[in-house]
Amino acid sequence: MDFQQLRQQIKQYQNDDFTAASAKMQDIVFSLSKKDVTELVTETGIIPEDIAHDSSEEKLYSKTSDILFAKALTCMNFDVKVLRERADAADIVAKSKFHAYSLVGDAKAFRLSRTAKNAKDLTLFSFAPIFNIR
Repeated sequence: MDFQQLRQQIKQYQNDDFTAASAKMQDIVFSLSKKDVTELVTETGIIPEDIAHDSSEEKLYSKTSDILFAKALTCMNFDVKVLRERADAADIVAKSKFHAYSLVGDAKAFRLSRTAKNAKDLTLFSFAPIFNIR
């Protein structure tokens, strides 16, 4: 699956109940190969400008970026849970299968047109080095 195909899936489910749409996107993303996930992770950090601000599509796009982050962690042998809560909570909880530690995560996707107002807005994270790609 490439980025445009992922966008089409998001568009297809954007008007569904958010929880149901998120579950559908998780099924789609978790069925992807490591190669597909690697390419998508490098492309989804920036929200396309044709997605309306605060729209259902933008919310689902952001949740899908969290789901891609979770899938990337599963490729690195973490047990991962994508959380459904939407406020004041991490979006991902992961636990090492081999060591006694866990982590929480929240993928960040933003618009290039947004002015950086917070330190987090200046940080981009990519899993490409971890996957030994490029």
